[in-house]
Amino acid sequence: MKISLFAGALAVALITTGCNNDDDNPTPSGGPGGGGGGTTPLTATTPCSLNMTINGSVVSYVSADLGPWTCLQGGGGGGVFPGVLVERSWAAGVSNLDSDVGFSGLEFRVGSFQYMNGGPVSDNQFFSYFAEGVLPFGTVDQELNKVEVVVWEDGARFSSACGTGNQTGSQVQIIDLLPITSQFFTGEMKARITFNCKLYPCDGIGSTKTITGGTAVVSFGNI
Repeated sequence: MKISLFAGALAVALITTGCNNDDDNPTPSGGPGGGGGGTTPLTATTPCSLNMTINGSVVSYVSADLGPWTCLQGGGGGGVFPGVLVERSWAAGVSNLDSDVGFSGLEFRVGSFQYMNGGPVSDNQFFSYFAEGVLPFGTVDQELNKVEVVVWEDGARFSSACGTGNQTGSQVQIIDLLPITSQFFTGEMKARITFNCKLYPCDGIGSTKTITGGTAVVSFGNI
């Protein structure tokens, strides 16, 4: 089951689509580790942020309590099925809630985590899924341990897995992770991610988008 953060009015949604992928990933090259969250090690107070160039236009922001930029989380799959291997996926992204601008947001979808019988995933299980390094591109609702990059713009969806899915020369790399626990809430995994990729229209609206120099700080939630 596919997850999405920005469908419609930028609410968490569960959707199903069929897209292709290409697993041609270059050798890890590190990255600037910048973004609005800076280059220092992540802390619980490091804000969600985004810096990237998309089709030649720079997008840069740091989230604030009053917005309009904000940090979003999503999840998909799961359920309780005794004796059955269940899959879970997670998404994290950043969004501009200002409906007057064309760019709505960007999300990273990762998955899937497999476990028996379903039900809630413990924070320890959730944290153990994430690791620093390069993530292979793919279609998250069809393949294990893949990443999909999605951008929403004027209501249209663009994805690294749609269209030809060709990601030759592209890369998504987690360069810093911070697990966050709370007495009253489920765990979060804050991540600094560097990325460059090509995004293809999923609904036949618009043309291919090229992202370069991308750095984001996002927070995946055990939801």
